Amino acid sequence: MSKTRYTYDENLARNLIIIDGIARCGKSMLDPIISSLERVEHVKMLYLLEHIISGMFLGSIDEMYAKALMRVSINEIVYFNRIGRNANFRPEDHSGIFNSKEPKKYYKRLFMKDGDEVVEKLRREDNYFLLRTHNILANLELFDKFEIPYRMLQLFRHPIDNVYSWYKRGWGERIGKDPRAFTITPDFKGTRVPWYCVGYEEEWLNLNPYERSVRDVSFLIKRSVEQYRKLISKRNIHILTFEEFVQNPHDELKKICEFLNTTTSLYTPVFIEKGKLPQVINPSDRERKLLELEQNVNKDIFSQLNELSRLYESNLYGLR
Repeated sequence: MSKTRYTYDENLARNLIIIDGIARCGKSMLDPIISSLERVEHVKMLYLLEHIISGMFLGSIDEMYAKALMRVSINEIVYFNRIGRNANFRPEDHSGIFNSKEPKKYYKRLFMKDGDEVVEKLRREDNYFLLRTHNILANLELFDKFEIPYRMLQLFRHPIDNVYSWYKRGWGERIGKDPRAFTITPDFKGTRVPWYCVGYEEEWLNLNPYERSVRDVSFLIKRSVEQYRKLISKRNIHILTFEEFVQNPHDELKKICEFLNTTTSLYTPVFIEKGKLPQVINPSDRERKLLELEQNVNKDIFSQLNELSRLYESNLYGLR
């Protein structure tokens, strides 16, 4: 049987913004503020995208099929967003419409008629469609195979804080046990392991939750940096750090607006205040986390964390 050839729909997400980073890096702090900017739609999540990417990373999914599926899926979520289908009404969710800058606008969309007119509006409009994702930069060469234009806001956080938050969230032990982890888990000798530890599964199984947190965060950060460095053109990716944004949100937003070719809105100061920004970062808090990590990981793992911290603090892993 010959290999199936796929065709691809036009791209309706003409102005796609991606807020990306590894888990626990602080994206939830960023997306309400970015959503508040002029012409930016309220943030959405497309977890299927992340699962397809992990399947491609594992070599389990045909790239041409993945491209066709993602083109359809992104068009679908953009279209549904325009007519209010699958709107999120959970008051505590960042993606919920009550946490958007204009809840009434999204409520009115529930009563719009669907059809060709909606597609024409999407073709004419210059609004930005905003997605929050995990680990896309870490797998950028795979994502780029979809040939979907985008601008990416890539968030990094100090590795000590990122690792500690990863551990406190339970990612060192929940994956493979908790169905709410929602993570692809290949089988390794009868044990479920997270997709990103393929290649160091044996090591991973012999680590405690603290050590796994360091190992996994380290792997995903290093892979993200490697993927970024491979890019011939980096103009579609804006690198920022959690620490700089929370301490100087107004200065950082100026840079982001210039990158996205948009401006702040009347709502932006409200969302900055809701995020309790700016904040002062207390060095003693990080020292406390580092001490706890040191007491619970082996020397080699702790050395990895220290080296990662040194690189982050010196020049953001060489990205600056």
